[in-house]
Amino acid sequence: MRKEGYLSTAISKNDAARWKLAIASALVSIILIGCSVESTPSPKESPVPESNMVESENSQRLPTPSAKFSTPWPTNVTAAELTDTALFETYSYFEATRQSNCDAEHIVHLGETISNENKTSIELFVEQTVEIYCEHFRNPVIFISGNNDFVLSTVAENNYPSDEYGGICGYEVPNDANGGCAFYDIAWVGDKWQSPPSNQYAIVAHEIFHIVQYNLDPEPGAQIPGPGHPLFRPVWLIEGAGDYFGRAVASYLGFSSYGREVPRTTNGEFLEVSYLSDLDLLEEWQDRASRGENYFSGQRAMEYIVASKGANSVIELTKKLGSGAKFEKAFEETMDISVTEFYLKFQELYENMYSNGIVDN
Repeated sequence: MRKEGYLSTAISKNDAARWKLAIASALVSIILIGCSVESTPSPKESPVPESNMVESENSQRLPTPSAKFSTPWPTNVTAAELTDTALFETYSYFEATRQSNCDAEHIVHLGETISNENKTSIELFVEQTVEIYCEHFRNPVIFISGNNDFVLSTVAENNYPSDEYGGICGYEVPNDANGGCAFYDIAWVGDKWQSPPSNQYAIVAHEIFHIVQYNLDPEPGAQIPGPGHPLFRPVWLIEGAGDYFGRAVASYLGFSSYGREVPRTTNGEFLEVSYLSDLDLLEEWQDRASRGENYFSGQRAMEYIVASKGANSVIELTKKLGSGAKFEKAFEETMDISVTEFYLKFQELYENMYSNGIVDN
């Protein structure tokens, strides 16, 4: 039986074929952080909202939280207030959990196409990211960066777990593809390390967070079971957490700034608030923006959760899922709000942040 990792395109052979066709025709320009691939780098990077931040020794910027979140789940907040409060909570969590003497093993394999300068930075980034989540790893964290030929040879030479194609992404990856995927305790990111590397570090941290999710919640087998499945996990939750924590880690460690990719249709049109605020719909993969909507709104949902209940609430929710609790029950016990009420508040939050009805930043 084929084993599939946390990869948006590793759902079925039809999905894989459709995605590879999109790559070949260059119809999709948005990079879906972590669980996707593309042959060309993304031309768009959404600007970070104006924020009240000061310099910090351990990160690029130290955000200032909003008093509006003294009571969880406010809906009349700006995008900057939401982001700053979430990052404040997250950076505080990282400060508390990071272990500089972490004994969790990590193994890094970097291809020859990556410069020595970038190799040094990548190795440092992986080490520091593992330090943040040190207590959650049960097995060595394996990180690979290179083209697909390098992935195949690395997996084979080290007898690592693999999919039916000899890799870890669940389908045949084009050799020049960029992006990333995670497969149990293994993470891969492509070799397009530009100067500066831009989003690439966030992709690395995104995929390592999927390894954290797998270690805390192993029963789904590093997959994302859909609605109706006994092990149901919403896509917005799994990929949104990867996107949010991936970008937050890269920013906290000073490797890149925090931002987001604003989803657009293949015609370049922005999407409606009514669509992107519908987390019930986004529990499953959507493709008006080639699945970018699941990542974007999932990242926003993570900001809302973390700003309201703290970064550790996401870890505790994942642990409850790993202990066998159903999603709805685990969510309500952890967040002190039902899934239904959370979805309604999230919609109201979106409507207040994007009063013109279109999500354009």
